[in-house]
Amino acid sequence: MHDSEAKNTIVFNGDGPNNYLPVTNLEHDKLIYPKFKSLELHLKTNQDVDYQSGLIRMLNQFEKREIENWRPTNIYQLKSVLSQVLLIPCLYFSTIHNDRIFKRESFNKVKDNFTELEWKPIACATNIRTNWDYSLTSFQRLLMGLSGRLNRKIVTRFFTPKIPIAIQEKLNDKFYENLKLLVKKIKEDIV
Repeated sequence: MHDSEAKNTIVFNGDGPNNYLPVTNLEHDKLIYPKFKSLELHLKTNQDVDYQSGLIRMLNQFEKREIENWRPTNIYQLKSVLSQVLLIPCLYFSTIHNDRIFKRESFNKVKDNFTELEWKPIACATNIRTNWDYSLTSFQRLLMGLSGRLNRKIVTRFFTPKIPIAIQEKLNDKFYENLKLLVKKIKEDIV
């Protein structure tokens, strides 16, 4: 994206492989700086977005974790897993309909495609993230403030808070069994 001040024009070229900007985002965007009396917007987007491959990669990752019996052990791993689970409805909708959608709008659009058991991991993840609350110790805050990729990796692996017991109890074997059902159903629908 670049700003041509002479003409007050913004041009977005979304043809590159890493230039994914849902055009629907622009419905909620506002230009706050610089202030122009008028603005002309020209969009060129890639209409051939491959939603399915991203969804399949994520589903394969869930399956691999299950085979390896991998479970998150700290809040950063947990937050990452929950974020993936909560992205499933959006990716599923986009794959099925070959269209973009806001994540928050995707839940109601696809929920009826799944049984209660298949939907339980999404409901559980939603509940956990809605009530998300954890606090870092002063030492953890200090470590998290260190810059550098290696420092961040070491800190998030060894010095992050553990997952609270109440959340661990929600992420029991039933959660992962239902997640397997969800993954299986989606793969049946899209392949």
